[in-house]
Amino acid sequence: MSGASLRDLAVFSAGFLRQTWLREALESAGWRVRVGVEPGKTQAIGVWGRRPVSARGIRAAERHGLPLLTIEDGFLRSVEPGRREPAVSLLLDDVGVHFDCAVPSRLEKILAHDPIADPDLLARAQAGRALLRAKRLSKYNAFCDKPADLPNNYVLVIDQARADASITHGGAGRRDFGRMLRAAQAEHPEAPIVVRAHPAAKQGHFTQADLDARTVMAPGDMNPIELLLGARAVYTVTSQLGFEAICLGHRPHVFGQPFYMGWGLSADRQTNPRRGRALSPDQLFAGAMLLYPLWYDPGLRRQVSFEEAVEGLIARRRLWQITQPGLVLAQVSAWKQSHLKKVLSSPAFAPGSAQGLELAARSRQTLGVWASRMEDTLPAQAAARQVPLLRMEDGFLRSVGLGAELRPPTSLVLDDLGIYFDPRAPSRLDDLIARSVALGPEALGRAK
Repeated sequence: MSGASLRDLAVFSAGFLRQTWLREALESAGWRVRVGVEPGKTQAIGVWGRRPVSARGIRAAERHGLPLLTIEDGFLRSVEPGRREPAVSLLLDDVGVHFDCAVPSRLEKILAHDPIADPDLLARAQAGRALLRAKRLSKYNAFCDKPADLPNNYVLVIDQARADASITHGGAGRRDFGRMLRAAQAEHPEAPIVVRAHPAAKQGHFTQADLDARTVMAPGDMNPIELLLGARAVYTVTSQLGFEAICLGHRPHVFGQPFYMGWGLSADRQTNPRRGRALSPDQLFAGAMLLYPLWYDPGLRRQVSFEEAVEGLIARRRLWQITQPGLVLAQVSAWKQSHLKKVLSSPAFAPGSAQGLELAARSRQTLGVWASRMEDTLPAQAAARQVPLLRMEDGFLRSVGLGAELRPPTSLVLDDLGIYFDPRAPSRLDDLIARSVALGPEALGRAK
């Protein structure tokens, strides 16, 4: 968007200035970020959620008679939480904030009054729900999807951080978590209870004292979508996982007033007089994920569709999974190193495979070696040192010019089993092709 067409957004938090991607995302939505109010030029005041620092911006909006724009992370954000990486979605709300049940929000107005009946929109919502289920995507996605040892047919109780603003603004408090756990135990007297703590929370509402013979804690590194899929019932106060439960076909028991309660899709322990419209899961998803958010690709530095943002997030999570807990690259040409630093999240480099193996073993990281240069003895040596090994090669759609002309590759192959051009051993590509007979319609549509 051209500078002349941007509207001035006054902010009072340095976070808006430190995060370049955030300013660029707001510019893509038509807002130029400025510090403080400039009379005659400022057209709105921006605040982040309802943090204590937001109070200054709220007071300034009231004092100057300016609209307030509340900004929050979207419901599908990134691989890692917090400020470690940019968000792929933002919620820009000029009415309220979605987690405050005391007043309407832009999302609530969409859900309460918009038709949400367009067949193409609902088809996108249905496909979007299926995609998030198939790819196991949640708000944060730093999970390796390893199986967990949990009882069968369990009831899932979702804990939250004590400082979570969505609890108090969602009409709930600490006592509601105890009520929720007791209700789950009483209403399912024969079922095991699994408590899911917030993985980023230092202090939640449940401790070991709340556990008993049939009440256990879920592993903190377990994908929450897997947890939801394995549950017979879901209990929550205001957690976003309640929304994800609805998207997966559950009817969660809700003890607060999050944005997804009151639409006939949850078993609500409270009421909200502004809500009462009956929605389908696809309509709820369409409102919350297609009509409400701003989807932004921080790599392309532009707005994108929900579907494009999801594809980018899937790729980034796959890279995160491959390169955890870190990556040492050996025998990489000097001209390729600067490119690979951008693509592979700043790996370490070693001149030879022996030095790379030693560094990877010492730092407990993964060793990556260009497959065409790898010694035949390296896989056995890496296995003996318990070092994960990745073979690297250019992908099948590489570049305009040749590698010999020092053209960086557009795609890379990172293979933990073998390499596609060596028939002496299986490769990850062999495995993917063998399993492709079971691909779903979303994957087949991409291939087509």
